[in-house]
Amino acid sequence: MESELRTVRIEKLVFPRWGLARDHGWVVFVDGALPEEQAVVKITHRRASFAHGHVVEVLSPSPWRRRPPCPVFGECGGCSWLHIQPEAQLRFRREMLGEVFQRAGFSSGIVNGLLGASRYEFFRNKSAYSTCQHRGAPTCGFHPHGSADVVVSARHCVLQSEHAQEIVRRVEEFMARHDRSTWPRRVTVREGKRTGERMVHWSGPDVLGSHPQWRSAFQSLATTLVGESPGRGLVVVAGPGTIREQMCGHTYTIGPHDFFQTNTDVAEIMFDWIAARVAQEPPGRVVEFYAGAAALSLVLAPYAQEIVAIESERSAVEVAKLNLASAAVGNVRILHARAEVAAPTFLRTGADWVVVDPPRTGLSAALRRMLCAARPRRFVYISCDPATLVRDLRELTGAGLRIEVVQPFDMFPNSHHVEIVVVGGWPG
Repeated sequence: MESELRTVRIEKLVFPRWGLARDHGWVVFVDGALPEEQAVVKITHRRASFAHGHVVEVLSPSPWRRRPPCPVFGECGGCSWLHIQPEAQLRFRREMLGEVFQRAGFSSGIVNGLLGASRYEFFRNKSAYSTCQHRGAPTCGFHPHGSADVVVSARHCVLQSEHAQEIVRRVEEFMARHDRSTWPRRVTVREGKRTGERMVHWSGPDVLGSHPQWRSAFQSLATTLVGESPGRGLVVVAGPGTIREQMCGHTYTIGPHDFFQTNTDVAEIMFDWIAARVAQEPPGRVVEFYAGAAALSLVLAPYAQEIVAIESERSAVEVAKLNLASAAVGNVRILHARAEVAAPTFLRTGADWVVVDPPRTGLSAALRRMLCAARPRRFVYISCDPATLVRDLRELTGAGLRIEVVQPFDMFPNSHHVEIVVVGGWPG
């Protein structure tokens, strides 16, 4: 029966974030539970062979449970693992990832331990907040899991900086003082952790008419302010409209919609790790698909004769050109094209190393087929979604790809998410 209460013991964590328990032959996936806990669970719905529920009361806490350093943890959907001790988070991510690989037919032992995070608070360089009226008050923050109509305030969020917390507070104060027609629907804060530069980017149906008020409220906290509304697009209200970040010896320009890894420190560790492997077999040509603003291409440039960086987003290509010009790198060229369109030309003419860094949806079926046919000698796959990663790897290994190492990185502390780099290749 749905909505019943059951007392269960949690065996382990499974992807993406569930505690797994068994109850009279049922597998129960429990949100908010940790291994070795005994807990009272509210069953929210059942299926043929399993059920879902959430913790009502922890009767016997896990040794890895901690008091979360956030007053709205459990209500806010911004973090899923803030109640887990940092060292245990590393262990659980490794175990969960190993199980994902094992279920896909790979050995769980192929997955290395995580590398990365030394900071578990104030590490993010970007957060995107929603706004609404919540419990009678204007609110700027994150949606709870499974709820698009509610927003929980991020004014005490420990993921981004204290400056970002203050920006959230001022957004809520702005909303309280002004008509709802001027409220932003989304507010994004981006930070250069190594440069101190900061962007406030807001969007909504009629936010551009309130430029003076936004400038007054936020200019002391940001180096650039950008507004956006339908029909007008982006409007730079103050500053250059971009920020800069430093990583791996380079300075990167980042615009309002440009992709950049959200954890600068761990991204640097990951890029250096990839570069060290490329340096062991210096390539003539590297082809990188989904190259973004060419951040990784710049890091790999000293080890290759030529790098072709392919990116489908026009804005990212324009920023990549700025980054390449600033670094005075002559052996990297950025190409505006979809991966599936550019792949036949650049895979056919030869690539010593092929690098892919697709979105969470993974590689398209067409690109998988082209990679299987081209059989590049060296191959790097960067992924933020284990499920689509193993789906793609099953097809690639079926066509002869040999995986050498699976290295996860702790890019997203206090959540179940993980960044993964797979290195391999097709035998010659």
